[in-house]
Amino acid sequence: MRVLSPSSRRLVLSLALVSGLGVSAGMSQSWAFSSKDGVEVDLQFDGRVVLPTPYLVEAEDDKPEETKLRTPQEQVEKQLKFLSGAFQFNPIKGGRRVDDSATITRQDEKYIHYHYQGKALLEKNVGSTYDFVLPFDPQNIATIAKAGAEINPCTDPHYASDADFFYFFNPTRSGCHLKNGVDYFKVAAKLTRLPESPITYPDYSRLIDKNGEITIHVLQGKNKDTSNPHPKWSFDVAAKEFRSFSSYLRKQGFSDRRLSETEIRRFLTDAGVKEGDFKKIMARYGQLPFIREYEKKEGGVKVKVRFFYGTVSADGDSAPLHAFWKDALENASVAIYNGHSGLGGNLDLKSIEKELGEFQVDGNRYQIWVLDGCSTYTYYQEPYFNLKGRDLKGVNPRNNLQILSTGLESDFRYNSLTAQPLVNAILAHLRNQAVPSWKSLIQVMSHDNLLSVAGDEMSPQTPDGRYLVRPIPLEAVRSNLNVPSAPTFILPSELAPMIVEPAPAEMESALDSGSDAQEAATPALERAPAEPAEMNPNSG
Repeated sequence: MRVLSPSSRRLVLSLALVSGLGVSAGMSQSWAFSSKDGVEVDLQFDGRVVLPTPYLVEAEDDKPEETKLRTPQEQVEKQLKFLSGAFQFNPIKGGRRVDDSATITRQDEKYIHYHYQGKALLEKNVGSTYDFVLPFDPQNIATIAKAGAEINPCTDPHYASDADFFYFFNPTRSGCHLKNGVDYFKVAAKLTRLPESPITYPDYSRLIDKNGEITIHVLQGKNKDTSNPHPKWSFDVAAKEFRSFSSYLRKQGFSDRRLSETEIRRFLTDAGVKEGDFKKIMARYGQLPFIREYEKKEGGVKVKVRFFYGTVSADGDSAPLHAFWKDALENASVAIYNGHSGLGGNLDLKSIEKELGEFQVDGNRYQIWVLDGCSTYTYYQEPYFNLKGRDLKGVNPRNNLQILSTGLESDFRYNSLTAQPLVNAILAHLRNQAVPSWKSLIQVMSHDNLLSVAGDEMSPQTPDGRYLVRPIPLEAVRSNLNVPSAPTFILPSELAPMIVEPAPAEMESALDSGSDAQEAATPALERAPAEPAEMNPNSG
């Protein structure tokens, strides 16, 4: 997020919510993409925000309490964070991209005026304008909304903290007394639709690494941190998805084994996880994350799947997940994340680098990254492309990377069904069977979460990896452009996602095969107490 002052339009500031790696100055170029339910747009509007007032920063560690005053640029940034709630609680939902900008045009006795321009992913039924609301005073709007009450009636009651209000800001909620024109104002943003990609295909053959293998790393974060750490015994909705995907892999002929605690600890230690994090995790959960590895040979190529189940959050409890996620981005052909986004914090690249060291991602290697959490299009898409291209010179990272991300909340209950079609397609390629295009894949992988694939315009135009026309960047087109839809593609039965809910005996077989002596030695974890129904299965 850039906010430019009228006197110095070269000033660049980072939005603390979702700061990327290696972001270059200037608006990024328009690129095509594919989505089942969404359309990418260029979005512009003129806004205003009240002048900043002093605020108190509480004492922390060795720093004393102090009073601060935001700059005009920081005040505009503070208000624009509320676009998250404005887009989410809208008749036409969507999410913004983070490589946006706002230019301050003038300032009077009451307001800072600015012009905003950025990209957004919106539902396809959007017209040429997009209506939403923003608070005049982003600094004090939570206090104004509560009006002396203990609970804020203008936000989600499950996420009622002032710090989260930007994401759940909703003045249309029953009981909210905020008034239009007084506490917030209406915006009618102008839209320019961006084109969809032509029909392209994953570059299946390039997924094979230098060892002649295709490696798929799937990280399944728990919905509820305090749920049982063993997916066999947990009632967590994420554990159900782990069991379903595990059963699916076994039905595809994969052999499997569980990694021992010794193996996991050795990996995490080598990855830089600190001893204090180990103690914290063991004290809270009694064991390290649950990890199984699956393997089969198909068409002469070894396919390996590493499946992680554990806690994900922005704090030290997630050190194991961060270590395995870092390894997936660096080394896997396909990296799939299922879990909470943590409002952009859980997979924040800078935080992971601070914790575990700099990423070593090969920008010239072809990969697919699937980010199946809430609003990952907003939080992660552009920073992750920037990571892929950080060490490249004169090469667009989209040549070697496709990212699948979500514009809305993503439901845990579809995690397995999101991943299965992609694995099916890879296996079909190795069997010399018909394979789906990106447009066909996105049709079956999307589940009311505005899933889209970016970078597919740089993919081959034929199933066998040939480029009929060398792709070039696509500029924005008029909002009334009629983009022809892709022809209907019916997935062969072997590519359609399998809805697998194993019976109890099958679950035990699926998760406890092989020489899992470690598991037998931990009777305290063999049975999970009854857990309450999950309050919110969305992975936001």
